[in-house]
Amino acid sequence: MESHWASSHRGLVSPDGRPAPSTAKQHLSHLSTAFQCLGRRGPYSSSPPSGNPCDSEVVSGYRSGYTAGACDAGYEELSAVPMSSAKYQALVRHIRQCAAGAPDSTQRAMFLRDLCCFHLMWHTTIRGGNCGELKTTDFSTPFPPPAPPAGGAYPPGQQVVISKLGTKTYRYRRAPPQAVPPHPDPVLCPVRALRDYWSACQDPNAPPANSITSFLFRPLHPSLTYFKPVPLSSGTLQDRLVVYLKAMREYNGESCHSFRRGALQGAQAAGASDKELHDLGQIRTPAILHRYLDTQRHQGIKRTRFVSAPSGQ
Repeated sequence: MESHWASSHRGLVSPDGRPAPSTAKQHLSHLSTAFQCLGRRGPYSSSPPSGNPCDSEVVSGYRSGYTAGACDAGYEELSAVPMSSAKYQALVRHIRQCAAGAPDSTQRAMFLRDLCCFHLMWHTTIRGGNCGELKTTDFSTPFPPPAPPAGGAYPPGQQVVISKLGTKTYRYRRAPPQAVPPHPDPVLCPVRALRDYWSACQDPNAPPANSITSFLFRPLHPSLTYFKPVPLSSGTLQDRLVVYLKAMREYNGESCHSFRRGALQGAQAAGASDKELHDLGQIRTPAILHRYLDTQRHQGIKRTRFVSAPSGQ
């Protein structure tokens, strides 16, 4: 963990670039699951080697020490800054303008890819990593959506439905279906964005690698001329979001999770019931839902996740 993972993974909330304690905990959880899938279950024993290496006193002590060290450095665990509905719509309009001025189909597809991801994260509260892993088979409705009718606006019933296979809550099965409705304004319409993105990827003048065959959203090759056949990472989405918001001069610390928190808080403000909020966020427990709905949870001392310790202490 120290020599390979922690030293090579960038942290968003640490002054020295190290991952946050919650990120380290999540990584160890994934490793534990991998060992279980390999048949390594139960407490670890070194002689003879058996059990799950993550279920050991050494790893337990490491987790506690990692958290304690971060707290000594001034770490304060906070939630993502919620995205407001107004900022979400302004972001969508900005990316639409970027796409309209793109020099070629690949660059246009890149802007529309980001636009689709932000639309889906807002309307379904899907996490950034799960959004980047979406495949066409995760859509319960035909994909791509049909071309928009004359006038550019889809009828109210022309929605797309997503049922993602494997999420944080539903790891080994499909999550309950979630509908993404059309919007009367073509610029703000997520269904239109998905159709435009598919068209840009399938453009006859675009490189064959741009065609969508498996993963819906993919990163650009370093040459910026075609898409790689791998899922889009949440880190890439995060970087793209920051680029857009800074260009708009609207960046206030938002992350991919800001869409999830903002959409849930916006739905509550609009009168959604607790059951509707649980269904929207696919959240099982009231305590977790309360954390998402807490409008002050993202605020800390000087509105920063890290606070420098007083000198000499």
